[in-house]
Amino acid sequence: MGSEWRVTTIGQFCPFAYGKSLPQKKRNAEGKFNVYGSNGLVGVHDTPLVDDAGIIVGRKGTVGAVHYSPTPFWPIDTSFYVKSNKNRDLNYTYYLLKSIDLEHMNADSAVPGLNRNAVHELKIEIPNIFEQKTIAHILGSLDDKIELNRRMNQTLEATARAIFKSWFVDFEPTRAKAEGRPTGLPDEVASLFPDSFEESEMEEIPKGWNPSTIASNFNLTMGQSPPGKTYNETGKGLPFFQGRRDFGFRYPSNRVYCTAPQRLADHGDTLVSVRAPVGDINMAMEQCCVGRGVSRIRHKSGSRSYTYYAMHTLSDRFARFEAEGTVFGAINKKQFEGLRWLSSSENLIAEFEKITFAFDEQVDRNTNENGILKTLRDTLLPKLISGELRVPDAKKFIKEAGI
Repeated sequence: MGSEWRVTTIGQFCPFAYGKSLPQKKRNAEGKFNVYGSNGLVGVHDTPLVDDAGIIVGRKGTVGAVHYSPTPFWPIDTSFYVKSNKNRDLNYTYYLLKSIDLEHMNADSAVPGLNRNAVHELKIEIPNIFEQKTIAHILGSLDDKIELNRRMNQTLEATARAIFKSWFVDFEPTRAKAEGRPTGLPDEVASLFPDSFEESEMEEIPKGWNPSTIASNFNLTMGQSPPGKTYNETGKGLPFFQGRRDFGFRYPSNRVYCTAPQRLADHGDTLVSVRAPVGDINMAMEQCCVGRGVSRIRHKSGSRSYTYYAMHTLSDRFARFEAEGTVFGAINKKQFEGLRWLSSSENLIAEFEKITFAFDEQVDRNTNENGILKTLRDTLLPKLISGELRVPDAKKFIKEAGI
């Protein structure tokens, strides 16, 4: 370690302060200051407890979780907080605390709790503030790119959902044609929509569209759980999803694997949780095994994007099954396949797929890139914080990785 690094303790470098109780009923829901608990953002209030940026650390509950607030905030009593200080870089401090295994410093087995004195005694080695800022910039640049991709994914999905709702739920192009108004779509797309409505058992629908069921339009497979002895967390076999626990924004994260899969989902299949709770939706990033808490579904035309956005429109109907469960909500195959569905033309579905597939391909690329960026960040974090890897070497490493 170079001479510019010095040995100190957490208590000396970034002492933890206790958060302060702020019950839900006392918070002002119209406030502009974020309220944090041990698990992150829990609400807002009209005044902050901490009048600058700071770091929040889980004390009770989600022990050791580390969160960053760039603006004044209120940390409640399930958390500690670290204030900004001109003698250290706050972003570096955030990454320093992220690099320490605080989650396992549990002082109370009955009620998880982080002992402040024990944390304060931890010895650390830190560089001068210039190098602190440089290290924080390197790691922060990776996090900024991850966040940019995440927001782009949200925007792309929201756009595709809006198109689906306009075309297949609100029938806006059909209404426009029926009323003699422009649809706002290219002529070749507008021509795929009917120009009038007709009455049906599902009330007024575009002329020529047919009331039917999920079974008539989609291929549904209910999951089946293999023997427990075939499960592992070492990456052997296929990713296995027993329920919605590992579901993410769109794609599930791989935690458990299975060496003897019973029911499979392929890349692009929509995954729907069918018990406890009913109706959470993800998409398979790769071939995987689905257990009894998950189903896989795809439109009979093979349209992956149409299927994914279609399932999101069933949330109200899924919610009824969740509410009807005596112990926990569940929906079986017969019930799922019996849900009503409005069949439109294959050409229109194909057009929707063509438009939204480009969005979904970009979401795929962003998600894959984020996986690479997170791996790189998590590799660099402990090495930079410990001084094992110096800043020039880290910059070279990132450049060689093509980031």
